[in-house]
Amino acid sequence: PAFATVSGAASAVDLVASVEAALSLEGATRGVSVQALLTPVDRQDDEVTDVRVDPQTALVNVPVERITSRKRVPEVAQMEGSVAPSSTIAQISIVPTTVEIEGEPSVLERVDAIQTLPVDISGAESDVQREVSFDVPDGVVIRTEQGIPQVVVVVEPLEDTITVQAAVVLTNLGTGLQAIADQPFSQIVVSGPTKLLQELRGGDILAEVDLRNRSSGLHQIRS
Repeated sequence: PAFATVSGAASAVDLVASVEAALSLEGATRGVSVQALLTPVDRQDDEVTDVRVDPQTALVNVPVERITSRKRVPEVAQMEGSVAPSSTIAQISIVPTTVEIEGEPSVLERVDAIQTLPVDISGAESDVQREVSFDVPDGVVIRTEQGIPQVVVVVEPLEDTITVQAAVVLTNLGTGLQAIADQPFSQIVVSGPTKLLQELRGGDILAEVDLRNRSSGLHQIRS
């Protein structure tokens, strides 16, 4: 009840300034509801004896809320697996880049970033794009209106350089002329995606020598 009746000798009743309900909130982490004993007290908050209080107890409800704080931290995309051996990760991006989190100050002090759930890139040879949820630590609440993070992993072919032996091919020789190359093969340095280089076969690369407008004689030509 909001009020209680105090009865007894007039001199004692006149001393009563209020009726208090004492209860302990030690260790409480949520709202407390308890039937507490009502105690009459004077203006100095001392108990007044020789009076009766009706009712003797009252149901007391005390809301208890945790003290929390907020802060903004970076979002970090977490990877799982490896891209194809012939590929490499060129860039990893995430949108949005930051997120606001809430929790007890002691908990937030230990959180420098929020990771996403793992993005599987196993065997990837091209870009990977995923929407993934957060991997939220205990005691932390995500406060965002920006939706689920979007992660983009840019995957590019792994570059390499090899030396191949290319057959020398003479082209555009004038009518009535014959030509012989002093070296039938030439060493060629080729750069490009590792996978394509591994697929090169003999004859895929030729060293063509253009003999257009060449007369008879000995010629030194860069191919």
